[in-house]
This record gives sequence, C-alpha cells and structure tokens, in this order.
Amino acid sequence: MTSVREYVIGQLARYRLVPVSTSSSQLADKFSELSGDDVELDETMEGLIVLQRFDHLSKKEMLRLAHKHLLERNSNN
Repeated sequence: MTSVREYVIGQLARYRLVPVSTSSSQLADKFSELSGDDVELDETMEGLIVLQRFDHLSKKEMLRLAHKHLLERNSNN
C-alpha cells in the first residue's frame, strides 16, 4: 500500500509541480503566528495543498488524504 507521502511525491512529479510559498500563505502563517497558533506544514501537506490549488485533487480528496497522512505520521511516532 502506498503512503500518502509517496502518492503526493508521485503526483507532484507527474504534474511537474513544486510547493512554493505564496503571499497568501505567508499572510496566513503570520496570522497564525500572531494568534499564538503553532502551525507547521510538512512537505506532504504542502504538496496536497498545491495539488488541490491546481485542481488535481478535489477539496474532499485533499482533506481525506490529509487526514490519512496525519494518521500515518502519528502511527510512526
């Protein structure tokens, strides 16, 4: 069974996408920082966001995969 991380890496390569920080994501990060929230996205989560942003995943698929990724990541700790 393929992990979400492996799936995301494959899809990013397939569509030749690279997660990059946008002005909107930088603003969201700043709001999170100012509100005291500690939100750190790993490269898999950033990849899911990019795939959804470019319509290679629906929002529903992105959320399902993000949840699965968190479960996989937490089971490895």
